[in-house]
Amino acid sequence: MDFIICGDLNGTLLNSRHNQHDRILKEFVKDYNLHQLDDDDHLHSFFHHNGKSTSKIDYILSSNSNLIHSIQTFSQDAINLSAHVPVKALLTLQADKQKQKKSSNFSNEVLHKTEWEKCVPAIYSEAVKKSLDQNKNRKVTTEDQTNNLIDAIKQAARKTIPTKTLKIRGPRLKVSQHAKKLLTISKQKHRIWDLHGRKRGEDTCFLELKEAKRNVRKRLRQERATECKEFYKKLESEPNSKKFLQINTQKYKQH
Repeated sequence: MDFIICGDLNGTLLNSRHNQHDRILKEFVKDYNLHQLDDDDHLHSFFHHNGKSTSKIDYILSSNSNLIHSIQTFSQDAINLSAHVPVKALLTLQADKQKQKKSSNFSNEVLHKTEWEKCVPAIYSEAVKKSLDQNKNRKVTTEDQTNNLIDAIKQAARKTIPTKTLKIRGPRLKVSQHAKKLLTISKQKHRIWDLHGRKRGEDTCFLELKEAKRNVRKRLRQERATECKEFYKKLESEPNSKKFLQINTQKYKQH
């Protein structure tokens, strides 16, 4: 089984540093024959808030060098308040479109959100350790060890961290690519406004957010109007009971 490990590994693979964390990480990479691309190995991903130290401790490693096409380490950005910068990987994998389920206009799927802010680290760590200890004396392969670790993390989360039930109801909104771009811009403006203290009135960030939201609403109204016009036009040319049922269903939902 091929796998990818990514995140803040609290150690560097650079030859310029050799503390305890670095040695553990380098031994781990060597023991499990993990691969990393050297495309941007010179770019650091961690910048201490005191401005005195930087390093590369965020990695995307794979068990198979053919899994990853390229890796990009982003530069620092004014709206990024974290000490880390994002690291992105472009994979060589492709989804099999034939096996993908066709999406429906309606979704009754129940989702559960893990409330990580309510996690008690000591209890969570103990649960992971207890689960791992159950398989401690077994002789297993590297693949089995990886699966055991994944299962231990999942079981610990289910037992020690509360979840919040979410449910998606009603029809999914169909929008054009242009509307999706406007929605993305609106989300970005909201993020910037949030990072700048959520000021209102004549604040520039707030005004830009209002304009972005206005553009989204305007575009969605135009698309809904066009959609209704095309529907009634088709109904006039090809009347049938199924389309009349759609009209009655839409009116019922509006009330």
